[in-house]
Amino acid sequence: MWPALRLAAWAVCCLYAGTVAAAWQANGHPWFLSSTGTFVPLDFSALYVAGLMALAGEAATAYRPDAFEAALAAFLDTTSHVGLRWLNPPILLLVLAPMATLPYVPALSVWLAATGAMFAMAMRLALPRSGAMALGFAAPPTISNVLNGQNGYVSAGLFGIGLALIDRRPMLGGALLGLLTYKPHLSAAIPVVFVLAGRRDSLMGFTIGAAATAALSAAILGFDSWGAFIQSVGGTADRFLGASDERARMLTVYAALSTSGYPSLAIALHVAVAAAGILAAACLWRIDAPLAFQAPALIAACYLVTPYAFGHDAAILVVAAAFLSRAALSGHLRTPEVVLIIAAPILPGVGLFVGPTLLGPFAAILLLVLAFRGAMARRQETYAAAGKAKA
Repeated sequence: MWPALRLAAWAVCCLYAGTVAAAWQANGHPWFLSSTGTFVPLDFSALYVAGLMALAGEAATAYRPDAFEAALAAFLDTTSHVGLRWLNPPILLLVLAPMATLPYVPALSVWLAATGAMFAMAMRLALPRSGAMALGFAAPPTISNVLNGQNGYVSAGLFGIGLALIDRRPMLGGALLGLLTYKPHLSAAIPVVFVLAGRRDSLMGFTIGAAATAALSAAILGFDSWGAFIQSVGGTADRFLGASDERARMLTVYAALSTSGYPSLAIALHVAVAAAGILAAACLWRIDAPLAFQAPALIAACYLVTPYAFGHDAAILVVAAAFLSRAALSGHLRTPEVVLIIAAPILPGVGLFVGPTLLGPFAAILLLVLAFRGAMARRQETYAAAGKAKA
């Protein structure tokens, strides 16, 4: 089964590359350029312009929607409304500012290469089998990340590398997970799970990683950058959780139900699913289940907690599936469950084309249930073997 999957993954990667190359040849320009030679407003455009503003000593100004919109429009040489804003904490600007010293196209290339390498390392650590990286890069959420120049590879990379180190080096692994506070909504569940599971070393590492990067960004970019970010949080929440056009692109429980006309049910069900995800993940971490079950449970819980997540954010579920595949290859899961693991990262990709659906959270729930079920089955087998040994 594995050789066939590996071959299929490489075929899909080649298909993606061929499609992009064919479109480039047919249009006479790459996807990030318009027919007139100006830059297309990708998500990476916002990252690049934020880096430019940080270089100019205007990190705090980047959080003002009118100022950022004006700077972005000037860079893109357009009078049209772009609709992109700078939302991330100043932590990410520590990376974007040096990258913005490069021209736009080299910066985009370096960004995709460096973050893609992080993702590849995470996949290799999560599932040390040849072809695992091909499977990861063939998943729809990772392709969305490339085409938009987004930060999904960063999130997936930090999750994968941090969790791979968490057993041997809990402080270091926790510190790497602490860097995920560059997207606070995506990392909010991590310290909660560590507290409930009694993982003090990992929690301390997470706290140190988050605090150190926050302090460093404040020292370099100015404390006013953090003040501006905090003031912008309310506007960001209103934009993503209140505006229907933004919710239409999200893949969460809240987005799917609220856009369907059930706002009260959306909030209640989202909170219930998030709480269940946190408790299930904490249970696996508290009983010291194998990492192949703990890691996907924590990643899935993080995805379920955030009320707004987009297609590129689902790249973390690809790493979760890789960790769980390790358990499958060890014989702890059956063939039908292996099929579900492979299908899970594909579901959010379908959601990218049909709008706000429950496919994203369903994929996370599926991985969480498979991890929990596999861990409990293994635990029962261990107890049964211990009982026979005593007898």
